[in-house]
Amino acid sequence: MAITESEFDRAFREVVASEFKDIPLNEEEIDCTFSKKFERKMDKLIRTEKKVYWRFVNTTYKKAVIAAVVITLLLTAALSVSAVRKSIVNFITEIYETFVSFDIDGKGTNEILHEYKFSSVPDGFTETNALKNPAAIEHEYTNDIGEKIELTQGVTDGFALRIDNEHGTLSEITVKGFTVYVYVHESNTFTSAQWTTEDGYAMTLNYEGKTDIDAMIALIESIE
Repeated sequence: MAITESEFDRAFREVVASEFKDIPLNEEEIDCTFSKKFERKMDKLIRTEKKVYWRFVNTTYKKAVIAAVVITLLLTAALSVSAVRKSIVNFITEIYETFVSFDIDGKGTNEILHEYKFSSVPDGFTETNALKNPAAIEHEYTNDIGEKIELTQGVTDGFALRIDNEHGTLSEITVKGFTVYVYVHESNTFTSAQWTTEDGYAMTLNYEGKTDIDAMIALIESIE
């Protein structure tokens, strides 16, 4: 016997609904544990979206525009001499229950005139990725056991950063006369350092893997 269109639609919805009958309606009743690898990837994605240059590179079109701008800047630089500007900026930190807020105190920079980088590639690492645009420069290095170092230099005009305060510790050290804030995740598999340079750039050094403060200091001291 033939069925009507409404009867077919109802039967179809019932079959689809039956596939989800064992899923609790209350999300608090769902027992789900994410792997450490998944959590690290999500943390990295969240950090990336908070970086000052994310809004410039989050689509293919924007990347193409940035590439054109960079080429134009390079051609312009070849025909003129850029002025050197000194701009002293510092972090303002505010500690909340779940995160630490970093903002800029002072007149920030809005363009990169000098690129900071390691004087030599860290031992055991090779450069695997690089990103350059008017707002930021990032270099990525990895070793044969999967550890990763990311060095990011960004402008400070409009800079803001939030660091998790629930699953790690934040300490303050001095390196080469600069105040450096070092965050260590409770898993001891992720360490991040934040500081500002005398010419007004915000620097971030991330280490994915097991390391210590002395090794981080050595890396920072090798940046020039």
